[in-house]
Amino acid sequence: MKEMYQITQKGKRGGIPIDWYKLPEGVIEEIDPEFIYNMYALGDSGIYQKSVVYFRKVSKFRKGLTEFKYSVNIVLGV
Repeated sequence: MKEMYQITQKGKRGGIPIDWYKLPEGVIEEIDPEFIYNMYALGDSGIYQKSVVYFRKVSKFRKGLTEFKYSVNIVLGV
């Protein structure tokens, strides 16, 4: 069974941050910039900034979202 995740705003219940560079090709162009958030992380060479997009698990997508296959079992709605 496929898992479905749709884009959401930071702070919304169930939202999980995903590094934007891990998203399938073509997704970033479809995302409104207000859904891209910068956060800081600790790495081997110190603290660095990265951009994330929040998604939440759903049973079906809102009308009008574009679907992107992330993996065999995961579909993202943007």
